[in-house]
Amino acid sequence: MSPGFGYAGIAVAMLAMLHPLGVVASAIFFAGIYVGADSMSQGMGIPSYIADVMVAVSILMVLISMLLVRYRIIKG
Repeated sequence: MSPGFGYAGIAVAMLAMLHPLGVVASAIFFAGIYVGADSMSQGMGIPSYIADVMVAVSILMVLISMLLVRYRIIKG
């Protein structure tokens, strides 16, 4: 079985908002995060779980921005 690739796929699709070109771009973004975290873990002793934190923060920022765009306050 794959170690959590399904969850990464859900995050990639969510960040890309299911757009085909966006999926490619967000997959490259997440791959860079995960490879960079592994590299930092080996080189500097930083825990590799920092990648999961960065992915979670990026997903939360996308969700918050979608909410703010959808439910913006109109002065009237």
